[in-house]
Amino acid sequence: MMNRYNRQEQVLGSSAQKRIEEAAVLVAGAGALGSAAAETLVRAGIRKLILIDRDHVELSNLQRQQLYTEADAEAALPKVEAAARRLYDIRSDVEIETTVGELTPSFLKEHRDIDLAVDAFDNREARRLLNDAAQKYGFPWVYGAVSGTIGMAAPILAGGQPCYRCLEQAVPGPEESCDTAGVVSPAVQWTSAIQTAAALRILGGSEDVTPVLQWMDVFTGRTKAMDLKRLAAEDCPACGSRPDYPALQENMPSVRMLCGRRTVQIQPDRRIPFSRVKGKGMDIPWRENEFVLQLYPEGCRMVVFRDGRVLVHEAPDESEALRLYEQYVGLMV
Repeated sequence: MMNRYNRQEQVLGSSAQKRIEEAAVLVAGAGALGSAAAETLVRAGIRKLILIDRDHVELSNLQRQQLYTEADAEAALPKVEAAARRLYDIRSDVEIETTVGELTPSFLKEHRDIDLAVDAFDNREARRLLNDAAQKYGFPWVYGAVSGTIGMAAPILAGGQPCYRCLEQAVPGPEESCDTAGVVSPAVQWTSAIQTAAALRILGGSEDVTPVLQWMDVFTGRTKAMDLKRLAAEDCPACGSRPDYPALQENMPSVRMLCGRRTVQIQPDRRIPFSRVKGKGMDIPWRENEFVLQLYPEGCRMVVFRDGRVLVHEAPDESEALRLYEQYVGLMV
């Protein structure tokens, strides 16, 4: 019988491949980096993929987010669900757990026994949360960020190594601002390649993985590398001598403008019953699938998820988004 992973096993060795095939990996974010990492890791043979993302597929994603199609964007499918469908086509025996929503301290506590996490976020707050959980619960993760033509990545190892908080204090990166800077797909692919190469080495049991930050401008070919060990801070709240893991104590804001987008996210304290929203006789266009309800009021688009979250697209600010929410959703439930 043909060995599906024969070519990979020739490089990594049979014992490393066996460890990979027993691994459970969290990919936190299902956008450009997340979809690339998820596909690579599923093809590599991991036992279980845990995929979490709060967003749905949009047409503007397709230039760089490799698992999605125009049909996914038209239906506004949650990214994790669209990704899972494509990944099952690639490998039917993989176990995939999907969550449409925010990364939270409780989610990370529930999944603390993972073998590794891959960072595919677009904001520092979520990375700090992943970092603090990794330090507290003792799992490794791989940082990645991309903007314009530049990408950077580094493994973050638990157990006394410098962590992301140490890194972000010392190294300005492409995430310096949340303003949309644009991105080219080759920068995504390079960054994901560095991330997943590190992930496979860690999962395979390599003992010589070191916390080195790699940086590249894919258009000029310029590269840099930095050993992160010298950045370790004794007073770091996550990896220092007296950690208190502050991100695990913080609550997510209920209303916030998403980074780099004219989109406001509203997180109510209850689920939204779709039938009651539609049953109020709204004189506005709406569409529904099994995952989301889309409303189109006053030149905006509102996407209502079954967990209660609402994304208000094209909202000028949080107050206007709240007004639309209360008028078309909040007062109906």
